[in-house]
Amino acid sequence: SVVVDGAGSDGTLRGEATRAGVPTITVEMGEAHRFERGLIDDALDGVESVLTEFGLQHRGAVRWPGWRAVVTERVWIRAEAGGLVDLHHERGGLVHEGDRLYTITDPFKADGTSVDAPFTGVLLSVLENPVVTPGNPVCHLAELDEGTARIIERRADGRRPTDDEAWGDDQRI
Repeated sequence: SVVVDGAGSDGTLRGEATRAGVPTITVEMGEAHRFERGLIDDALDGVESVLTEFGLQHRGAVRWPGWRAVVTERVWIRAEAGGLVDLHHERGGLVHEGDRLYTITDPFKADGTSVDAPFTGVLLSVLENPVVTPGNPVCHLAELDEGTARIIERRADGRRPTDDEAWGDDQRI
């Protein structure tokens, strides 16, 4: 699980609550403007687990996601050109510095504009609409340290971490 540590933007629930002095956790997952039942159920299970952990309800065992990274460095990568976007990675995917993130092609030109990852990280969200104009957000990338990147790679490959990797500990990045 990736936890984004930040105050939030103006006009967002997280941003306004933080400015009002109210500690807030917001869940952001799935595609924009869509309800995804499986993800909603996962989020509700997580909330119940947190409430159980703090003794506010008694619903059985606390559900631990296996690992958690708290990230503070993240960036929205925006389109430098208009056209059709071909994403080369999916939401939640690990990318390494220099990996090609996406290519924007103009249907009236033969060439395209490619954008590479500025650092190693995880894609928190990606564009769902394949058409962009300059300045549109294409993907939200959170920076990961080397150890957390290795954990994500091992999980993606179905492998357990090595003894020197912190599988169940929080990683603050």
